[in-house]
Amino acid sequence: MKSTELLQREVTDELAWDPTVDSSAIAVTIQHNIATLAGRVLTASEKLAAEAAAQRVAGIAGVIDKIQVSADSPAPEADYEIIRGARAALESDARIPHKVINNLAVSPETPVATIRNELLAAFRRDADSDAGRIDIKVDSGCVTLTGRVRSWRQRRIAHIAAAHVPGITEVCNELTVDVPVGVLT
Repeated sequence: MKSTELLQREVTDELAWDPTVDSSAIAVTIQHNIATLAGRVLTASEKLAAEAAAQRVAGIAGVIDKIQVSADSPAPEADYEIIRGARAALESDARIPHKVINNLAVSPETPVATIRNELLAAFRRDADSDAGRIDIKVDSGCVTLTGRVRSWRQRRIAHIAAAHVPGITEVCNELTVDVPVGVLT
């Protein structure tokens, strides 16, 4: 059984790991394996994603969601106006080229051992994970997942987790899903 401190750290780590959640304004407390999330987020979908992230942690028996959706974000119309104004300013400036060629490439700077450790930690936090059955190989920003998992959901979660690691530019998911005996007969 995990300690309260370990569960709190793992829920906090899972919130930070999820790119759809800004965990900086979310506090996590644990009591009797129940996680309580409190704080503010900008959208209802972010609130749901935070709750789902906490539920993914092995050892969490339930989640109490006290997160409030804040209306402090600018209205979509304001964003549109900002974009339109910026575009007009850029187009009217003769010093700025109007044809831009994007030669940017993402170059991984995260050490392979760090990528591997972050992925293994994410797999271990997931209550449904087959972390011990997944092999991870990292080469020049490309992560290859091999091994066996028990469900398509686990295969998808492993792929998503790998894609979210800083420094990863490509995921090759070669995980095999075990089919229960008798299903195909």
